[in-house]
Amino acid sequence: MLGGNSEDACVFPFEYRQKTYSECIISKAGGRTWCATTANYDRDRLWRYCGTHVEGNEKAPCIFPYKYGNRDFFECIGGNPWCATSRHYDTDQRWRYCYKQAYGGSSKGQPCVFPFRYEGRVQVTCPRDEEGVYWCATTSDYDRDRLWSYCPDTLIGGSAPGAPCVFPFTYGDQKYYTCTTAGEEGGRLWCSTTDNYPRDRKWTYCHLSGTGANDPTSPCLFPFWYREVAYHSCTRVRDGKLWCATTRDYDRDRRWKYCSQLAHGGNSGGKACVFPFHYDGKQYQACTAQNSPAGYWCGTTSNYTRDKQWSYCPDTAPRI
Repeated sequence: MLGGNSEDACVFPFEYRQKTYSECIISKAGGRTWCATTANYDRDRLWRYCGTHVEGNEKAPCIFPYKYGNRDFFECIGGNPWCATSRHYDTDQRWRYCYKQAYGGSSKGQPCVFPFRYEGRVQVTCPRDEEGVYWCATTSDYDRDRLWSYCPDTLIGGSAPGAPCVFPFTYGDQKYYTCTTAGEEGGRLWCSTTDNYPRDRKWTYCHLSGTGANDPTSPCLFPFWYREVAYHSCTRVRDGKLWCATTRDYDRDRRWKYCSQLAHGGNSGGKACVFPFHYDGKQYQACTAQNSPAGYWCGTTSNYTRDKQWSYCPDTAPRI
Protein backbone atom coordinates (compact mmCIF):
# COMPACT_ATOMS: atom_id res chain seq x y z
CA MET A 1 0.00 0.00 0.00
CA LEU A 2 1.43 3.36 -1.06
CA GLY A 3 -0.81 5.40 1.21
CA GLY A 4 -4.33 6.75 0.97
CA ASN A 5 -7.59 4.92 1.42
CA SER A 6 -7.76 3.11 -1.94
CA GLU A 7 -5.55 0.60 -3.74
CA ASP A 8 -7.30 1.17 -7.07
CA ALA A 9 -5.59 2.87 -9.99
CA CYS A 10 -5.64 6.62 -10.46
CA VAL A 11 -8.57 7.87 -12.54
CA PHE A 12 -7.96 10.83 -14.86
CA PRO A 13 -9.52 13.26 -15.13
CA PHE A 14 -10.96 13.58 -11.63
CA GLU A 15 -12.91 16.29 -9.85
CA TYR A 16 -11.43 17.88 -6.72
CA ARG A 17 -12.88 21.00 -5.12
CA GLN A 18 -14.90 21.66 -8.28
CA LYS A 19 -11.81 21.64 -10.51
CA THR A 20 -10.81 18.99 -13.04
CA TYR A 21 -7.33 17.41 -12.89
CA SER A 22 -5.70 15.26 -15.58
CA GLU A 23 -2.59 14.40 -13.58
CA CYS A 24 -1.40 13.78 -10.04
CA ILE A 25 -1.43 16.87 -7.84
CA ILE A 26 0.77 17.89 -4.93
CA SER A 27 -0.50 17.63 -1.38
CA LYS A 28 0.03 20.87 0.56
CA ALA A 29 0.46 18.91 3.77
CA GLY A 30 3.20 16.46 2.85
CA GLY A 31 4.40 17.63 -0.56
CA ARG A 32 3.69 14.21 -2.14
CA THR A 33 1.68 13.72 -5.31
CA TRP A 34 -1.72 12.06 -5.09
CA CYS A 35 -4.73 11.25 -7.26
CA ALA A 36 -8.37 10.25 -6.93
CA THR A 37 -9.29 6.67 -7.75
CA THR A 38 -12.77 7.63 -8.94
CA ALA A 39 -13.86 10.40 -11.27
CA ASN A 40 -15.14 12.55 -8.39
CA TYR A 41 -13.08 12.89 -5.23
CA ASP A 42 -15.46 15.44 -3.69
CA ARG A 43 -18.24 12.85 -3.77
CA ASP A 44 -16.37 9.58 -3.15
CA ARG A 45 -13.32 10.64 -1.10
CA LEU A 46 -11.22 7.78 -2.51
CA TRP A 47 -7.54 8.50 -3.17
CA ARG A 48 -3.97 7.20 -3.21
CA TYR A 49 -0.45 8.57 -3.46
CA CYS A 50 1.13 8.46 -6.90
CA GLY A 51 3.87 5.99 -6.14
CA THR A 52 7.22 5.10 -7.53
CA HIS A 53 5.84 2.00 -9.24
CA VAL A 54 4.30 4.29 -11.86
CA GLU A 55 6.78 7.15 -11.66
CA GLY A 56 9.96 5.10 -11.58
CA ASN A 57 10.06 4.19 -15.28
CA GLU A 58 10.71 7.69 -16.62
CA LYS A 59 13.41 6.46 -19.01
CA ALA A 60 10.95 4.23 -20.86
CA PRO A 61 9.71 5.76 -24.13
CA CYS A 62 6.08 6.72 -24.66
CA ILE A 63 4.07 4.08 -26.49
CA PHE A 64 1.52 5.34 -29.05
CA PRO A 65 -1.30 4.64 -29.32
CA TYR A 66 -2.10 3.71 -25.73
CA LYS A 67 -5.45 2.92 -24.19
CA TYR A 68 -6.66 5.10 -21.33
CA GLY A 69 -10.22 5.27 -20.08
CA ASN A 70 -11.14 2.82 -22.84
CA ARG A 71 -9.99 5.33 -25.50
CA ASP A 72 -6.96 5.28 -27.80
CA PHE A 73 -4.56 8.23 -27.49
CA PHE A 74 -1.99 9.11 -30.15
CA GLU A 75 -0.27 11.95 -28.31
CA CYS A 76 0.59 13.30 -24.88
CA ILE A 77 -2.40 14.58 -22.90
CA GLY A 78 -3.07 16.72 -19.85
CA GLY A 79 -2.10 20.19 -18.70
CA ASN A 80 1.32 18.85 -17.73
CA PRO A 81 1.52 16.45 -20.70
CA TRP A 82 1.96 12.76 -19.92
CA CYS A 83 1.90 9.46 -21.79
CA ALA A 84 1.64 5.76 -21.08
CA THR A 85 4.76 3.62 -21.39
CA SER A 86 2.75 0.50 -22.23
CA ARG A 87 -0.10 -0.19 -24.63
CA HIS A 88 -2.73 -0.37 -21.88
CA TYR A 89 -2.53 2.28 -19.18
CA ASP A 90 -5.84 1.10 -17.73
CA THR A 91 -4.32 -2.32 -17.06
CA ASP A 92 -0.64 -1.59 -16.41
CA GLN A 93 -0.73 1.91 -14.84
CA ARG A 94 2.66 2.71 -16.33
CA TRP A 95 3.26 6.31 -17.36
CA ARG A 96 5.57 9.31 -17.22
CA TYR A 97 5.55 12.99 -18.02
CA CYS A 98 6.35 13.80 -21.65
CA TYR A 99 9.74 15.05 -22.76
CA LYS A 100 10.02 18.24 -24.81
CA GLN A 101 13.47 17.31 -26.12
CA ALA A 102 14.95 14.31 -27.91
CA TYR A 103 16.48 11.65 -25.64
CA GLY A 104 18.37 8.36 -25.72
CA GLY A 105 19.20 6.43 -28.86
CA SER A 106 22.62 6.03 -30.45
CA SER A 107 23.02 9.83 -30.44
CA LYS A 108 22.33 10.09 -26.70
CA GLY A 109 19.62 12.68 -27.10
CA GLN A 110 21.02 14.85 -29.89
CA PRO A 111 18.29 16.95 -31.55
CA CYS A 112 16.28 15.55 -34.45
CA VAL A 113 17.20 16.67 -37.96
CA PHE A 114 14.34 17.06 -40.45
CA PRO A 115 13.99 16.09 -43.19
CA PHE A 116 16.15 12.94 -43.08
CA ARG A 117 16.61 9.95 -45.35
CA TYR A 118 15.53 6.52 -44.08
CA GLU A 119 15.32 3.40 -46.22
CA GLY A 120 15.62 5.55 -49.31
CA ARG A 121 12.68 7.80 -48.40
CA VAL A 122 12.63 11.34 -47.11
CA GLN A 123 11.04 11.63 -43.65
CA VAL A 124 9.49 14.83 -42.34
CA THR A 125 7.81 13.04 -39.43
CA CYS A 126 9.04 10.81 -36.63
CA PRO A 127 8.71 7.19 -37.82
CA ARG A 128 7.26 4.58 -35.49
CA ASP A 129 9.03 1.28 -34.91
CA GLU A 130 7.34 -2.09 -34.50
CA GLU A 131 6.96 -1.54 -30.74
CA GLY A 132 5.07 1.73 -31.15
CA VAL A 133 8.03 3.96 -30.25
CA TYR A 134 8.80 7.11 -32.27
CA TRP A 135 12.34 8.05 -33.24
CA CYS A 136 14.24 10.43 -35.51
CA ALA A 137 17.60 10.67 -37.21
CA THR A 138 20.08 13.19 -35.86
CA THR A 139 21.76 13.70 -39.23
CA SER A 140 20.15 14.24 -42.63
CA ASP A 141 20.95 10.66 -43.74
CA TYR A 142 20.14 7.83 -41.34
CA ASP A 143 20.88 5.21 -44.00
CA ARG A 144 24.48 6.42 -44.07
CA ASP A 145 25.14 7.51 -40.48
CA ARG A 146 22.83 5.33 -38.34
CA LEU A 147 22.55 8.05 -35.69
CA TRP A 148 19.21 8.50 -33.95
CA SER A 149 17.34 9.65 -30.84
CA TYR A 150 13.89 9.05 -29.46
CA CYS A 151 11.61 11.85 -30.64
CA PRO A 152 10.49 14.54 -28.23
CA ASP A 153 7.16 13.21 -27.01
CA THR A 154 5.48 16.55 -27.63
CA LEU A 155 6.27 16.41 -31.39
CA ILE A 156 4.01 13.42 -31.86
CA GLY A 157 0.36 13.78 -32.78
CA GLY A 158 -2.34 13.50 -35.42
CA SER A 159 -4.69 10.69 -36.38
CA ALA A 160 -1.88 8.79 -38.15
CA PRO A 161 1.33 9.80 -36.32
CA GLY A 162 4.51 8.49 -37.87
CA ALA A 163 2.90 7.54 -41.19
CA PRO A 164 4.66 9.11 -44.20
CA CYS A 165 3.18 12.20 -45.82
CA VAL A 166 1.49 11.72 -49.19
CA PHE A 167 2.00 14.53 -51.72
CA PRO A 168 0.05 16.04 -53.26
CA PHE A 169 -2.95 15.84 -50.97
CA THR A 170 -6.29 17.59 -51.08
CA TYR A 171 -7.44 19.76 -48.19
CA GLY A 172 -10.36 22.13 -48.62
CA ASP A 173 -10.38 23.23 -52.23
CA GLN A 174 -6.60 23.10 -52.67
CA LYS A 175 -3.85 20.63 -53.44
CA TYR A 176 -0.76 20.74 -51.24
CA TYR A 177 2.70 19.66 -52.37
CA THR A 178 4.44 20.14 -49.04
CA CYS A 179 3.50 20.39 -45.36
CA THR A 180 1.17 23.22 -44.44
CA THR A 181 -0.16 25.15 -41.43
CA ALA A 182 -3.59 25.61 -43.08
CA GLY A 183 -6.41 25.05 -40.59
CA GLU A 184 -4.02 24.33 -37.70
CA GLU A 185 -4.88 26.62 -34.79
CA GLY A 186 -1.46 26.31 -33.19
CA GLY A 187 0.39 27.12 -36.43
CA ARG A 188 2.14 23.71 -36.54
CA LEU A 189 3.06 22.06 -39.81
CA TRP A 190 1.05 19.01 -40.82
CA CYS A 191 0.37 16.79 -43.81
CA SER A 192 -2.17 14.24 -44.92
CA THR A 193 -1.07 10.61 -44.97
CA THR A 194 -3.46 9.84 -47.83
CA ASP A 195 -4.09 11.78 -51.02
CA ASN A 196 -7.51 12.97 -49.84
CA TYR A 197 -7.77 14.43 -46.34
CA PRO A 198 -11.49 15.36 -46.46
CA ARG A 199 -12.35 11.75 -47.25
CA ASP A 200 -9.91 9.90 -44.99
CA ARG A 201 -9.08 12.34 -42.16
CA LYS A 202 -5.63 10.79 -41.74
CA TRP A 203 -2.82 13.19 -40.82
CA THR A 204 0.37 13.74 -38.87
CA TYR A 205 2.56 16.62 -37.78
CA CYS A 206 5.58 17.53 -39.93
CA HIS A 207 8.98 18.77 -38.88
CA LEU A 208 10.92 20.60 -41.58
CA SER A 209 13.38 22.50 -39.45
CA GLY A 210 15.29 22.50 -36.19
CA THR A 211 13.95 23.88 -32.96
CA GLY A 212 13.91 27.66 -32.82
CA ALA A 213 13.24 28.55 -36.46
CA ASN A 214 10.33 30.97 -36.74
CA ASP A 215 9.48 30.63 -40.45
CA PRO A 216 9.98 26.96 -41.40
CA THR A 217 7.54 26.83 -44.32
CA SER A 218 8.94 29.73 -46.35
CA PRO A 219 11.77 29.36 -48.87
CA CYS A 220 15.21 30.82 -48.27
CA LEU A 221 15.71 34.20 -49.92
CA PHE A 222 19.16 34.84 -51.38
CA PRO A 223 20.94 37.08 -51.02
CA PHE A 224 19.90 38.11 -47.52
CA TRP A 225 21.50 40.62 -45.19
CA TYR A 226 22.69 39.62 -41.73
CA ARG A 227 24.79 42.02 -39.65
CA GLU A 228 25.55 44.12 -42.73
CA VAL A 229 26.90 41.13 -44.71
CA ALA A 230 25.13 39.74 -47.79
CA TYR A 231 24.76 35.93 -47.85
CA HIS A 232 24.16 34.12 -51.13
CA SER A 233 23.75 30.68 -49.60
CA CYS A 234 22.97 29.03 -46.27
CA THR A 235 25.42 29.90 -43.51
CA ARG A 236 26.66 28.37 -40.25
CA VAL A 237 27.26 31.75 -38.61
CA ARG A 238 25.63 31.86 -35.12
CA ASP A 239 25.27 28.30 -33.81
CA GLY A 240 27.17 26.19 -36.34
CA LYS A 241 23.99 24.87 -38.01
CA LEU A 242 23.01 25.78 -41.56
CA TRP A 243 20.33 28.45 -41.67
CA CYS A 244 19.00 31.14 -43.95
CA ALA A 245 16.75 34.17 -43.78
CA THR A 246 13.32 33.96 -45.34
CA THR A 247 13.36 37.69 -45.99
CA ARG A 248 15.91 39.90 -47.74
CA ASP A 249 16.82 41.70 -44.52
CA TYR A 250 17.17 39.48 -41.47
CA ASP A 251 18.42 42.39 -39.34
CA ARG A 252 15.11 44.16 -39.86
CA ASP A 253 12.59 41.29 -40.04
CA ARG A 254 14.20 38.49 -37.97
CA ARG A 255 12.56 35.76 -40.09
CA TRP A 256 14.59 32.57 -40.59
CA LYS A 257 14.70 28.78 -40.75
CA TYR A 258 17.22 25.96 -40.66
CA CYS A 259 18.29 24.87 -44.12
CA SER A 260 17.05 21.55 -45.44
CA GLN A 261 19.78 19.43 -46.98
CA LEU A 262 17.27 17.09 -48.64
CA ALA A 263 14.62 17.58 -51.29
CA HIS A 264 11.09 17.47 -49.87
CA GLY A 265 7.46 17.61 -50.90
CA GLY A 266 6.35 17.88 -54.52
CA ASN A 267 4.51 15.02 -56.18
CA SER A 268 7.59 12.80 -55.82
CA GLY A 269 7.34 12.82 -52.04
CA GLY A 270 10.83 14.30 -51.64
CA LYS A 271 12.77 12.14 -54.08
CA ALA A 272 16.25 13.41 -54.91
CA CYS A 273 16.77 15.92 -57.71
CA VAL A 274 18.06 14.63 -61.05
CA PHE A 275 20.39 16.93 -62.99
CA PRO A 276 20.18 17.76 -65.77
CA PHE A 277 16.44 17.56 -66.29
CA HIS A 278 14.39 18.63 -69.27
CA TYR A 279 11.64 21.22 -68.79
CA ASP A 280 9.80 23.43 -71.27
CA GLY A 281 12.32 22.94 -74.04
CA LYS A 282 15.38 23.59 -71.84
CA GLN A 283 17.93 21.53 -69.94
CA TYR A 284 18.34 22.53 -66.31
CA GLN A 285 21.59 21.88 -64.42
CA ALA A 286 20.30 23.41 -61.19
CA CYS A 287 17.09 24.12 -59.29
CA THR A 288 14.72 26.66 -60.78
CA ALA A 289 11.85 28.86 -59.60
CA GLN A 290 10.33 28.91 -63.09
CA ASN A 291 6.51 28.96 -62.82
CA SER A 292 6.76 28.25 -59.07
CA PRO A 293 5.94 31.13 -56.71
CA ALA A 294 6.31 28.76 -53.74
CA GLY A 295 10.05 28.20 -54.14
CA TYR A 296 12.80 26.41 -56.05
CA TRP A 297 12.09 22.98 -57.50
CA CYS A 298 13.75 20.28 -59.59
CA GLY A 299 12.79 17.31 -61.72
CA THR A 300 13.21 13.91 -60.11
CA THR A 301 13.63 12.23 -63.48
CA SER A 302 15.73 13.38 -66.42
CA ASN A 303 12.63 14.54 -68.31
CA TYR A 304 10.08 16.55 -66.36
CA THR A 305 8.19 17.42 -69.55
CA ARG A 306 7.42 13.74 -70.07
CA ASP A 307 7.18 12.42 -66.48
CA LYS A 308 5.89 15.44 -64.52
CA GLN A 309 7.73 14.28 -61.37
CA TRP A 310 9.29 16.89 -59.08
CA SER A 311 10.35 17.89 -55.55
CA TYR A 312 11.11 21.12 -53.77
CA CYS A 313 14.87 21.61 -53.73
CA PRO A 314 17.17 21.34 -50.74
CA ASP A 315 17.96 24.84 -49.50
CA THR A 316 21.63 24.02 -50.05
CA ALA A 317 21.21 22.96 -53.70
CA PRO A 318 22.58 24.96 -56.65
CA ARG A 319 19.95 27.20 -58.21
CA ILE A 320 19.53 29.49 -61.19
